Amino acid sequence: AETYSFWVDFSYKLGPVTPHLIYGQMKTKNKFDTLDLEAKSQMLGVSIPIDLAKGFRVRPELMWYDDGDIDVDGHGSADLGKYAIYGVQFQITF
Repeated sequence: AETYSFWVDFSYKLGPVTPHLIYGQMKTKNKFDTLDLEAKSQMLGVSIPIDLAKGFRVRPELMWYDDGDIDVDGHGSADLGKYAIYGVQFQITF
């Protein structure tokens, strides 16, 4: 298999808040017997750490994933779906 992946994280500190914009991608090609397989997935995310007190931070996050299609040479393709994950982290540092 040949696989590559990457992600980038852009952020900027605005006082007690540091918004992050995150993008990532993965692509793979694989040969199995006589079949050629190819798949690509992507993600986009927003993470916003907020310093509330010394050693205490809240971080709301939203991540969107697109698992893309898997293409099987000569047998068509299948959509692997899209979904989102969201939540809040509570971080205590001491």
